[in-house]
Amino acid sequence: LARNHRHNLLRHICIFRQCGHQEHSPCSRLLPRLRLDWNYSGIHGGKHFLWMIRFSAENMALPALDYPQVERWIRAVAAQYGFAVGELNYIFCDDEKILSVNREFLQHDYYTDIITFDYTTRARVNGDIFISLDTVQSNAEQEGTTFLHELHRIIIHGLLHLTGQADKTPETKAQMT
Repeated sequence: LARNHRHNLLRHICIFRQCGHQEHSPCSRLLPRLRLDWNYSGIHGGKHFLWMIRFSAENMALPALDYPQVERWIRAVAAQYGFAVGELNYIFCDDEKILSVNREFLQHDYYTDIITFDYTTRARVNGDIFISLDTVQSNAEQEGTTFLHELHRIIIHGLLHLTGQADKTPETKAQMT
C-alpha cells in the first residue's frame, strides 16, 4: 500500500484507541475494516495495533508507570511461556469495584488484589485483568515493599494465570510470586 494509506490507517487506529473502545461508539464499526486493511497492508504484520495491551482505570487515576516498558516486559514474559500477546486489558480499580466484580462474576464476597478473566486461544494470551490498587497498596505495606514493586508483581501474576499457571497449592503459589 502507498505510504499515505498506511499513515491514514495509523491515524484511524490511534483515534480508535483514544475513543475508549466503547461498544456502540462510531469507531467500533470502523475497527473491523481497519483490521482488514491493516492485515493486508503488511505493516508490522498487524502485531502492534491489532494485538494490544490496554491500561484503563475505574474510580481512580491510572498509576504512574512506564507503560511502554511494562508492555515490553509483559510481551517478554508471555514469550518465555510460549505465548504471544493478543488483546490484554488491565483495568486498575479500587476495592469497591473489585468487590463488585468478584460478587457479580465469581459469586465471591471478599476483596482481592486481582481478578483475571481468561480468553486465551491457542498460543495467544487474551484477557481482562482487574487490579485493585487499594489492595496492592495494602499488600505492599504488609510485605514491606514498595507500591510499584507490588504492582509490577501483580501485573505479571495476572499474565501468568493467562499462560495456564495456577496458584492453588503452596508450591505453585510460590512460583507465581
